[in-house]
Parts: sequence; structure tokens; C-alpha cells
Amino acid sequence: MSYKNIKWVARLRNVSDVSVRGLADLEYWTNHLSPYGLMPAERDGSAEIIIIGGDARFRGVAFREVSFAVILAAEHAPNCREAAFLIHSYNSCRFFAFCERVFFSTPYDHAMVGLSPSLPASMTLAIAGEEVFRITMGSAESSVRQPTFCGRDDWDGAVYLPYDVNRKAGAGKMFFSQVRGDARKFLFDKPGDTLSIKPAASTETLAKLVESRFTPYEWITRECSTHAKSKTYSASKFASR
Repeated sequence: MSYKNIKWVARLRNVSDVSVRGLADLEYWTNHLSPYGLMPAERDGSAEIIIIGGDARFRGVAFREVSFAVILAAEHAPNCREAAFLIHSYNSCRFFAFCERVFFSTPYDHAMVGLSPSLPASMTLAIAGEEVFRITMGSAESSVRQPTFCGRDDWDGAVYLPYDVNRKAGAGKMFFSQVRGDARKFLFDKPGDTLSIKPAASTETLAKLVESRFTPYEWITRECSTHAKSKTYSASKFASR
């Protein structure tokens, strides 16, 4: 199947988004991804995690979502700049979360998501009324916070989906994702930058971040971007691409 024939099911414009990239234990994520036949990319001897939050509208309905993913080794990126394994996503619209699970086999749940791409940037996640994740930029003063990059920064990725490795139900599924727009990047090591994770029984995703010692290193903010998502495919169709 040709990459040019990908069917895009959603293309959202005027999206505000915030991303955070961080490092985590390479052995932990290598072991976690091994049953799926996937391998995390290595950066400075660590695995790389990306968390991306977006504020958007689809068919007139406003929503916010946040996704947690592991960047994969290059061989898993057919015709893409990068590939990722989607650990989990959360959407502020209960109906959209339901549609993602049922029609696209994606691991989505409903939750309250907060984010701000304007400086000082931030992302929050609350489940059942309890805040379980917060990452905030401590200072927006130009004397303290200078971007390391300003300009066009697109993400073009193949996104692999989790499944029950014991039953093989839903095995080998993926979709393609695009993010287009001008971005600013900032180091995460400035005074006041904070990360708070409160893993609970209902947030296995966050427990994995804690267990693998996730440590942020970079902010990426886009005030106005375009996000696109394809239909869900069998990964075997692109195995040799």
C-alpha cells in the first residue's frame, strides 16, 4: 500500500498545542515494547517520551486532548520523520474518546485536560475530578526564558497502537499523524519548571512514567498549527515501506 494513498479522517486547523519531550529508562521501555516487536529510539542512552496536548475544534465541537507516547527506532517509521508507540490518550469530550476507542482502536479515555501554549506554558490532566498530572513553565520573562529554536517544526509520524499481547486482539494496528506549524522550543531546566505526577490505579500510563523515571528536557509550543490523523491500518501493510 502506498503512503500516498493514506486516508486522512481528520484535519484540524487553528490548533494550539504544547509538547514536552523527555528521557526515560531505556531498558524499561525496551522490555515493555518487546512483546509488540517494537524498539524505542535511543537518545543519550535513554528512551525518549513525547507528551503532546492540543486545544482544537472538530465539526464545531471544542475539545482538548493529551497523548503520551514513546519515540520508536527509525525502522518503524515508514516514509515518516519519526514513529511512536501510543501509550495512552485522554480527551475532554467523552463522545470523542468513545469514538476513538470504538472506531479507531485507539487507547483513549475521557478526562479533563488543561493547557496553555502561551508563556508560561502548561499542561494538566484530571481524572474523576482529581488532578493526576501537571507540568508547568516557571517563568516567561525574556531575561530568563529564551527559545532555543523559532520557526517551522513539523512532525510526521507512524503511530503504533497497544493491544492485549496475550490474546493478540487488535494486534499490529497503527495510524499516521501529522503536526504542521511554526514552533518555539525551550529548555526545561529553567527556574520554576515543575513536573507533578500522581499515579493511581486508574492511571497506569502515569505509573509507567514514574517507574521509568521520566525526566523532561524540552518544551515545544505552537500557537496555531494544523493536526491530521489517518484511519487505523494494519501495520503489516507498511512493513516493507
